[in-house]
Amino acid sequence: PSILLMVPEEVYHTLGAIVLSGQLRRIGVSVKLLLGARHSDIANHLCRTNYHAVFISASCGETLESLRQIIDVVRTSALLPPPIVVGGTILDVETETDVSALTGADYATRLPDEALRLCGLLNHNHHVTATKNGT
Repeated sequence: PSILLMVPEEVYHTLGAIVLSGQLRRIGVSVKLLLGARHSDIANHLCRTNYHAVFISASCGETLESLRQIIDVVRTSALLPPPIVVGGTILDVETETDVSALTGADYATRLPDEALRLCGLLNHNHHVTATKNGT
């Protein structure tokens, strides 16, 4: 499976996403990591490559509106929009239900295994060790 893992533009907390990308790669997931992703970067990647899921690592300093805009770009740029999962420290402030409902994400979770399972990508022989910041 292939995942587009992104940290939005103007977000400087990238360690969780970098660690997660390494963990996912170790269990055989192909990961394209976009740090400081602008809307145009996201659109370019999604119109050229099909991904099985898009993971967005969001910090507690981000607004739900900025995430909604990113998710709109994902949905309108991909030929077949993949499931979108929001994770990261934003879930320390907002509930998973609120984040999903208010941004249009398919899922919100702190747990990498759960994100993979929700997207139908979890191989039962492999598990991701959760990072403190989640997805």
